[in-house]
Amino acid sequence: MVNKAPLAAGTNRFISGDAPSVYLGRIQNAKQVPPHSLDEFLASHVIPVPALRADDFDAFIRLRAAALLNLIEAATGKTVSGRDSEDTVKAFGAALTP
Repeated sequence: MVNKAPLAAGTNRFISGDAPSVYLGRIQNAKQVPPHSLDEFLASHVIPVPALRADDFDAFIRLRAAALLNLIEAATGKTVSGRDSEDTVKAFGAALTP
């Protein structure tokens, strides 16, 4: 089951406007969380950790969207249409295939 807790207001202020490569290190240090533990927590929220840590916003959005669609398909037992449509490729830069 995916953890559904929202980002706490204090955490949102803590990360500020910094890139993930900056604020993830700050979280690890301030909260004394080992990188692998933080990565596991992020992954439990369907976050593509390598893209996040690399500050690759385009890959992050594309990978997370595909992962969320996979969860929707698994939960509903139905295929989400349009994952490889022209509009999807235009919006995301690539198809959102599994």
